[in-house]
Amino acid sequence: MLDEAARPYALRHGFLMNVAGFIRASIDPPDVADLVDEARAMLASSVAVSRVAEGWTPTYRHAPLDLRRLDIDGLTQALTPRGTPNASALSLQAVVRRAMDGLLRANPTRDELQLRFEALVARYNAGLDNAEAHFAAMVEQLRAMKTESTRAEREGLTEQELALRDVIGREAAADAPKALLTEVAKALAASLPEVMVLDWKLHQVARNRVKARVKRALYDVPVEALSDEAFARAVAAVEQWLLKAAATA
Repeated sequence: MLDEAARPYALRHGFLMNVAGFIRASIDPPDVADLVDEARAMLASSVAVSRVAEGWTPTYRHAPLDLRRLDIDGLTQALTPRGTPNASALSLQAVVRRAMDGLLRANPTRDELQLRFEALVARYNAGLDNAEAHFAAMVEQLRAMKTESTRAEREGLTEQELALRDVIGREAAADAPKALLTEVAKALAASLPEVMVLDWKLHQVARNRVKARVKRALYDVPVEALSDEAFARAVAAVEQWLLKAAATA
């Protein structure tokens, strides 16, 4: 039932709706075929499809891109002939951003790569680099990131061991023995599962146990390599990274 207060405007509303319908019918729909093709190509790597009964049900994954398996040359060749140079550059930029998220999630000390990427994006957005130059810069960024993604494997470490060593090493003295930091990181990584129980980050008692375990491991680093102030910063940095990693796991 029409509200009496709105009755004087009913005729005007109907007229405007008719005009709007006429305008929509007069405008040719935009050709978005190219955009749809690009969107499908980008989604192909993040959508898993499983058959259920008579139909197909998409299941979305949010796993980070595994750079170690990425064929960079094949990717660039696939993107180059598709669409405009700007579309190719933006598609590759999206791949780099997704891969960067995974790198930073695994190791927070990779922020230099993040800063370089953001600087390249800023140059492109400001018009300082054209599409071709930005595409080439993204290729080089991907190559540097792929090299970084294999560093743990090359050094015989797990990703967690490498991240712990890098986080501790950032606070340690420049001449701190790398072998010593590696052993400390390995020992800490091996002992953490004992205290990182289910939902440990939600309970202060459990968090205190994790922090105590980090401190115990860092006591093995001599004060010459890790001063008292650096010790406190290293403990806090490791704790914060563990909390962030647990939140995004």
